[in-house]
Amino acid sequence: MERMTKFLLASSALLLAGWGDQSLSGTYASHQPRSVELMQLTQTPDHHLTGTIRRAALNNDGRVETSTINVSGAVDGHSMTLTLFTTPLPLGENFGGTVTNNGLDFTVPTTPGSAQAGVSHFDRGNIGDYDAAVNRLTQAGTAIQAQLQHDQDVEALNRGAQSLTRDLDAFINRAQQVISRTPHVVVFYPHAVAEEQAELSLAQRLATGNSVQQGEAQAVVGQMQADRAVVSNGDDAITDALQTLAQREATLNAEIRRFNERCLDGSTVKLGDAIPDMGPIRAGASVNASSRSSKPVVSTKWCPDSPALATRRTWRGGRALVAAP
Repeated sequence: MERMTKFLLASSALLLAGWGDQSLSGTYASHQPRSVELMQLTQTPDHHLTGTIRRAALNNDGRVETSTINVSGAVDGHSMTLTLFTTPLPLGENFGGTVTNNGLDFTVPTTPGSAQAGVSHFDRGNIGDYDAAVNRLTQAGTAIQAQLQHDQDVEALNRGAQSLTRDLDAFINRAQQVISRTPHVVVFYPHAVAEEQAELSLAQRLATGNSVQQGEAQAVVGQMQADRAVVSNGDDAITDALQTLAQREATLNAEIRRFNERCLDGSTVKLGDAIPDMGPIRAGASVNASSRSSKPVVSTKWCPDSPALATRRTWRGGRALVAAP
């Protein structure tokens, strides 16, 4: 039993002595879910260490940032220290480490500036493993960037759908205002034409009389011209409003077609394309339906065969006759 104990103690001493003499020169790698580090060390005969650490880290925006820093240190049996030079100045950050059977363990803060410590483990590795890990991070970053772009596209489409909804609401309100004024206009034109015709007849009769009556005829014509300017301004305002509505309707129709193709019938959407969220889609579809119900009223109020437009033509004819005397 005593001989066996001596043998085990001697074997352990030899193993420890052998490990203590083992050089740490070589390549080590540390892998985390969103980063990878490659440390290349050279140990001198006097147990000093020099080398570099290459690091690649995946950011939240999908970019992979890489960096390289110089390191130096020393090893004493199973213990080691390493200084990381993160700036050009000869001032570095010191870390303590332990040599293990399968690599190197360093005590590091769990987060920058944190008082809590964790362990960063480096396995024996090679440059090929590091490059493969960087490639995986790059692929993950590409997926993140694609998702971020998709989210931005959806947000832009949401804003577009909401803007179209507001524009349609404004169009409907404006159309309803024009529609509500139409009955007054329809009544106004025949009355205005009748008054102008009566004044025209009076002016024509007075124009055949003596000089006093001819002067009165000129006064009537002057009043007719003043009345005509007032009515003409109202007529032009209505015409401009209708033209503006028609132009706005054409613009909105084009936007609605694009909205329908993207959101409702999906005729231009391919798998993976961005579309607005359902809230803006439903709101836009509801207002779109309201706009379709109001459009026939807007367009037929002034159609070529409507009584309103016929009265306008009569009035314009009356305006021409006024200038005759």
